[in-house]
Amino acid sequence: MMIRKTLTILAASCMMYSCGTKTESNPFFTEFQTEYGVPSFDKIKLEHYEPAFLKGIEEQNQNIKTIIENPEAPTFENTIVALDNSSPILDRVSAIFFNMTDAETTDELTELSIKMAPVLSEHSDNISLNQELFAKVNNEYQQKNDCVYYTGNGGAPAVVDIGHGTGNGSGDRDSPEERNHDIGGSLCDKLGIGVGLVAGYTVGDGGR
Repeated sequence: MMIRKTLTILAASCMMYSCGTKTESNPFFTEFQTEYGVPSFDKIKLEHYEPAFLKGIEEQNQNIKTIIENPEAPTFENTIVALDNSSPILDRVSAIFFNMTDAETTDELTELSIKMAPVLSEHSDNISLNQELFAKVNNEYQQKNDCVYYTGNGGAPAVVDIGHGTGNGSGDRDSPEERNHDIGGSLCDKLGIGVGLVAGYTVGDGGR
């Protein structure tokens, strides 16, 4: 009985150590520890991608929940900037994974891409159609006659006057989703650059 108990404890300890080692060794879970923050390609393996995608989704969902539950009045910093910074893990793994599938794909990467596509699509839809999040963003948007296009890298925000006329983003549409689409179209027309659109605000990296 004592031997069996000892073996059980040892097995459990090994499993815990294995899980901990796997988590700690995934290079996407933390910022790349290199001189210039470049990806650690020598440490990235195929088995790292899927856990990083899933953990990144979990992390962003939690950060969005924090934004929604913040009792303070919505501001550009605590809503728009917070949303743009809500997915560090997902940003890291997506940047590497999709560049690899474009430039140096393999059968394994293609298979994983097919597997993750509906998962990532659902996650994106859940954010875009989150009415509580939209309400936070829209509340801040309605306080301004200007839309702030923030560089995302610590630079000074550029302000673009988009007004509140009828039609695009004016509030005369039936649903937040329709208004989100209209506001996004208006911003793209005004800015004339590729940007990420989130519920009526433009969040980008300085005009990439």
